[in-house]
Amino acid sequence: MMNVPIYCSTMSHIVSDIKVLTISQQLLKGAISHVCLTSSSDFRTLSQLRTEARGMMIKLLLLFLACWSALPLEASPLGNRYNLEIGGKQYYISLAKTNWFEASNHCRQNGGFLLNLESREELELLSPHLHPAYSYWLSINDLGDRGAYVSEATGLEAPFLNWSAGEPDNSSGQWDRCVELWLSTSSFQMNALPCYSPVAFICQLN
Repeated sequence: MMNVPIYCSTMSHIVSDIKVLTISQQLLKGAISHVCLTSSSDFRTLSQLRTEARGMMIKLLLLFLACWSALPLEASPLGNRYNLEIGGKQYYISLAKTNWFEASNHCRQNGGFLLNLESREELELLSPHLHPAYSYWLSINDLGDRGAYVSEATGLEAPFLNWSAGEPDNSSGQWDRCVELWLSTSSFQMNALPCYSPVAFICQLN
């Protein structure tokens, strides 16, 4: 007959070596201890112990997946929206596509305004956090005076412009009045677009 204490000790060491969450280790060890402390008359076979341990691990994995899927989208950059802080500047990035005016209103409602990009350095720090399949509204526009690009956030001339080649080209005629940030070739650059186009957006919260 198998030596129960030795087997239980061995199982506990095996569990300790499994690279899982600490809580998973504790629960699994508890399940094994419960099985191993049963009376000899109710002794389970090695196969039964393995089956019970495997079942407990599957339940724990399912519980972990359920908790992960229940996390709010704001907590993850894989969601539709998320907050980000770089160099003391706070951003709110939304992948929900909307027109420039609604995007501006949304930022205002959250205590900020559409992003006022101030330098190439800021753009380079922010770019790795942007989804390459999306373009993003900025605060820059020339709604007041054709060709004079200002920041909606400050009302002043845009402090930094990084146009894509040939932009602004006014390909949509007089309607290309708002500026988006899009992935052109290998980097995010600026492009003038009709303000009612559905585009993701970036808010600046401070």
